[in-house]
Amino acid sequence: MAHQRSKSRAKMNRSGLRIVGVVRLSRVTDVTTSPERQKEAIERWALDAGHTIVGWAEDLDVSGSTDLFEREELGPWLRERASDFDGLCAAKIDRWARSIVHFSKLLAWCDEHKKLAATADKQLHTAEPSGKLIAYVAAIFAEMELDAISERVTSTRAKLRQRGQWAGGVVPFGYKTSHDVQGRATGLVPDPERAPWARGMVARRLEGWSFQKIADWLNENGVYGLKGAFWLGTSVAKFLGGRHLIGQAIHDGRTVVDEAGEPIQFAEPLISLADFEALRAGSVVHNDRDGKSYTQRPRTELYLLKDFLRCGACGNKMYRFASTQKGILYVRYGCKGTINHCPHPASIKLEELDQALSERFLDDIGSQEVYERRFVPATGTAAQLERLGHTIRDLRDDRDAGLWEGEDDEYRRRMKALIDKRSQLEAQPSEEARWEYAPTGTTYARAWEAADIAERRDLLAGAEFKALACRPAIDAPAWFEAGRDVMVPTRACRVYAAWSPRRL
Repeated sequence: MAHQRSKSRAKMNRSGLRIVGVVRLSRVTDVTTSPERQKEAIERWALDAGHTIVGWAEDLDVSGSTDLFEREELGPWLRERASDFDGLCAAKIDRWARSIVHFSKLLAWCDEHKKLAATADKQLHTAEPSGKLIAYVAAIFAEMELDAISERVTSTRAKLRQRGQWAGGVVPFGYKTSHDVQGRATGLVPDPERAPWARGMVARRLEGWSFQKIADWLNENGVYGLKGAFWLGTSVAKFLGGRHLIGQAIHDGRTVVDEAGEPIQFAEPLISLADFEALRAGSVVHNDRDGKSYTQRPRTELYLLKDFLRCGACGNKMYRFASTQKGILYVRYGCKGTINHCPHPASIKLEELDQALSERFLDDIGSQEVYERRFVPATGTAAQLERLGHTIRDLRDDRDAGLWEGEDDEYRRRMKALIDKRSQLEAQPSEEARWEYAPTGTTYARAWEAADIAERRDLLAGAEFKALACRPAIDAPAWFEAGRDVMVPTRACRVYAAWSPRRL
């Protein structure tokens, strides 16, 4: 075995080896020169040793804690192209890795595949008897330096957050990084190109657009998300739920606040607090706070009574079904009787029912004015009290769970300041956020005539419309009141419907 190692070292000590140059940098900026300097050092080392560089593995924006075998450039050389080279060289030990585990894994691989591992500063040269020992010592110091860097970065970011400065990371859509005269990043400011699109997303959501419809609108206009990604309904929902819209930051799942419990602003808000609270509470059409469900615009094909019409026998929703008989298309509302085990599944022609109920609906309330739901944000101290309450609870939970890292006196001072401020706010008048109804200046008849299918569904939802289709064997629903509600007889079913438009 010792003889084999000697032969292997002798082979790696000879000149004329095929070398892969290894370059790594944790962070790339516009003025970065380190990759070029690393290459120059490796080329000088190869020239002095009489070796030939046959390729480069350049991993930029890659942390030293990343496994060498998982890196985008270096990984394929190690996993798939071992026969294409005799050795690898990096400028220094820390350009290889800052983890002793990953570094040990590399040296074991080099031993197994009889490959040279070296550094241009000559700290590492596995063909030398003492090369590995020196390399391991240097790797340990590199890992210790990584831990120190991580602690410094964490501490620096915490201080930046408390000063209201951007602590780094992915820049939210709608913002861009600002720089001082020396080119150093100073914070975030609204991006004049993307901020209007962010505000447009908010406006459309408050108008009742679905998340997917907003995503389609952005993609159709060539406005893409972070790193050029297409928008999805889920990514729009995540964006519209973030506090970055009002220039505030989240850390560890919580809003970053000062000692008084007030959110810290890291940038100018993109939208007003009132609009943000309206987004959080629910849009004009969705998520009524009193527990009543308002219709959503589905991503599938729209039809007027989707989600409104139910089967009287089983209570489940009725759906649109289409079939062709002798070349004629028949479209109907039907209950999924087989799936729902419905004893008397209802079925009725779609166009016939849509027309009959629309006419009865407009005959009854067509001349009445439409009222729309509008969000009224909290006034006075209600919003501040709510935030303070969350901050106090979070602080207590952290202390009880052993997550508080400060001194006991510091905890007491901060808690006392929060409780004192809460007491002061409680003594002041306040009014909670709420939804209210306001006149639109148009009637149901005019609005219906100008509306598309989705907007007509919203008019039905705003009037708390409901309908039940019953086969002859099924009695009228308990809520039906003759003279007030409507019953539409059809060939196969009786359809009971009711609505209650909002009035002041």
